[in-house]
Amino acid sequence: MSDWNYIEIQGQGVYAGDTLSVWNPTSAWYGEGDERIYIDGERLPSHMGTGTEDYYGYAWGMADRFDSRL
Repeated sequence: MSDWNYIEIQGQGVYAGDTLSVWNPTSAWYGEGDERIYIDGERLPSHMGTGTEDYYGYAWGMADRFDSRL
């Protein structure tokens, strides 16, 4: 139950996207957590979303295995 610093990027370019795998520590937790994107050392995030369940397209939080490639 803590924030994760997922990636730090420096230099010019285009950030194309990411993927995330989470092994649930308990069956009652669906991997939810608000994503925050900070650009160039911002004090407050430029983007604060509604949660990883929406960011990665898994808003229903089913307890079964989910793979977006299927």
